Amino acid sequence: WKHCPGMNGFSGSYSHEAGDRFIFKGGVEWLGKYILIDQVGAGTSQNPDYYGIDQTWYSGGSWSRPVLNANGGTSIMRISAAGGPAAWVTVEGIEFTGVVINTDESYKANIYLYGLTGDVIFDNIYIHNWDKTSATDGTASAIYYNPQNHTGAVILRNSIINNSDGCGSHPGYACGSALWQVDDIINTEVAYASTLILHGGRTIRDSNLHHALQSYDPTSHANIAYVNGWKGMGDGTPSLIYRNYIHDSDVQTAVIYACWASGQVGSNIYYYIYDNLIYNLGTSYPRGCINFDPDGWNLWNSTLHAYIYNNTLYCGAGYSSIYLSHRYTGDDANTTLVVRNNHGIVSGGGILY
Repeated sequence: WKHCPGMNGFSGSYSHEAGDRFIFKGGVEWLGKYILIDQVGAGTSQNPDYYGIDQTWYSGGSWSRPVLNANGGTSIMRISAAGGPAAWVTVEGIEFTGVVINTDESYKANIYLYGLTGDVIFDNIYIHNWDKTSATDGTASAIYYNPQNHTGAVILRNSIINNSDGCGSHPGYACGSALWQVDDIINTEVAYASTLILHGGRTIRDSNLHHALQSYDPTSHANIAYVNGWKGMGDGTPSLIYRNYIHDSDVQTAVIYACWASGQVGSNIYYYIYDNLIYNLGTSYPRGCINFDPDGWNLWNSTLHAYIYNNTLYCGAGYSSIYLSHRYTGDDANTTLVVRNNHGIVSGGGILY
């Protein structure tokens, strides 16, 4: 088949079974504005469906990634409960490129996920060269997950999300948040977007996060990682942010911004942030390298437990290393903040604020 089941243009006969594998030939490009792939069924935790590669099967002298090129289309892959159960899928080794988002709607992204009832894993994928022509810049461009009840997690590992060759409609600016509501980001480069990670962040580790830059939309403000709402956040599952290399960005609020999400009043919220190197960051709005904002959504009667160890924090003029917001008089947001063995380098800010 030239088209896999669920892809626009597929005309074959197919009946889904859990664990089905769809292999894309290496070195081949699928090109077109209507390349959109809808998943065709759900796998199981022991037998997930697979969209990916076989490095012994390729065109040309050696294997290279199969390329899904939207050529100006608004999306490439959709894993959504709207078409039936959406659960237990692995996507591996594929290159996604050429998406142009013309209106600021969540379902327009390289990869869109909705209402998962089981985990979806992206392993060793490459997403780049997206653009936005919408008037505003408020949604994600690489991966967007609308979690609903959040019974399934999105896991991204061993991948490259880098739009240094994109945003052609707005030279000198970034466009789109790269990742929206991705739970786990592991051993991955995320770069050249207006926000690199927006929501999610159950685990962010061993990753290279850089060039979060000013959006073409002046009402959009950049963070490197805006961490909240991950799977299990309100039931005691912590956010683990460690061994990351975070650098060379011009963010307007914070590098790591920890803020509550709706529905978590009265919860215990845990963050463990350790062994990160953060440096060379400009700022026009001096908060902290790491900014905790328990009042950010007026969600009081909750308790923050934050443990910050062994980080090097060099965030630029005006920044404090660690910033704790209490913005509302008479609130009841309780805080346990433990800070040990960090190296804070400041100019015009404080180590703790």
